Amino acid sequence: YVAATGALKPETIEQMIHEMFTGPKAKLVPLNLYLEDLFHHLQMMVRRSGIHLTYTLPQEQVDLMLDTDKLMVVLASLVSNSIAFSQESCEEKKVHIEVSASKHSVRFVVSDNGLGIPPEVLPRVFEPFFTSGRHDLQHTHLGLGLTLCKLIVKHHQGDISILSTSEAGTSVNFTIS
Repeated sequence: YVAATGALKPETIEQMIHEMFTGPKAKLVPLNLYLEDLFHHLQMMVRRSGIHLTYTLPQEQVDLMLDTDKLMVVLASLVSNSIAFSQESCEEKKVHIEVSASKHSVRFVVSDNGLGIPPEVLPRVFEPFFTSGRHDLQHTHLGLGLTLCKLIVKHHQGDISILSTSEAGTSVNFTIS
């Protein structure tokens, strides 16, 4: 997998990720029950960081074919980024996950009131190994979290996008089918 230059190529990373997805991993899942449990665990994870995580679930129960492990990776990665890029000076650090569903797809919006992403950086955030951030962070990032998120969402026939304002927070919107 390592190119002659000694570095991983983006298309090789995509191939490696694709190989992770081979095989029947998706299963029919009662969405609200699964998400209640997952969000409870995420709330415990962020509590240590002083971040208040809230969520909104669909009013009606939807059963959907999902690879629950991969969805957990996406949501945990996005919440982890919210933790890493929260504003130290902010009194109430927040992450909110809004979920809406139809018969064949689910839409997630993960929003925070963190540092936001500078506009010049935003076009590159899904690139493998791209990192940009504060040098005072005690977190280390490889620059693969959002790359994995995009590949996992794409694997679920979905799409992912980011809206962000410097010093005002970030909102990641993704759908899966």
